Amino acid sequence: MDIDLKNLKRLIVDVEAWIDTYIAVHGEHRRRISELGFAKLPRYFSETILDQAYVVYTDDIKAPPLAEFGLEDLAFFEALNAGGITYKDTFFLKTDQKNRESIHFHELIHIIQ
Repeated sequence: MDIDLKNLKRLIVDVEAWIDTYIAVHGEHRRRISELGFAKLPRYFSETILDQAYVVYTDDIKAPPLAEFGLEDLAFFEALNAGGITYKDTFFLKTDQKNRESIHFHELIHIIQ
């Protein structure tokens, strides 16, 4: 994969736009982590983080279409059958993970990163 700086910038913009759209499409289903009632998360994360982080429960978790953006070498990422994925301030979890506080902890770490 040979990408020059100009194309890399375009790719970053394209992927970020895809992520923003994906989050927006699920906007009405986003739930604040602070509203979920998990007992242990407030021990490890500030109230601010828990108020500004969101989750969407869905069985249709999507990855950016990297091959379509010209990143064919990363296309394997699109086929991953992940139980969760984090984009910006929102993570998406399979619905069967809804009550697992530990996976919410894990995805909150990605938000902080």
